[in-house]
Amino acid sequence: MRAASASARPRRYTTLRFTYELIIDDWPLVEAAIRGALARGAHLAPALL
Repeated sequence: MRAASASARPRRYTTLRFTYELIIDDWPLVEAAIRGALARGAHLAPALL
């Protein structure tokens, strides 16, 4: 796990990682992953306790 991802995890950020090749050669897969994360609400801030 990269340092940036590790430091984001406790703050409940979702990290999506894509290679250059995936973005260039398989954009539909990348787009589906992003849309899936949005559909799950991964972009929303967690409720504060």
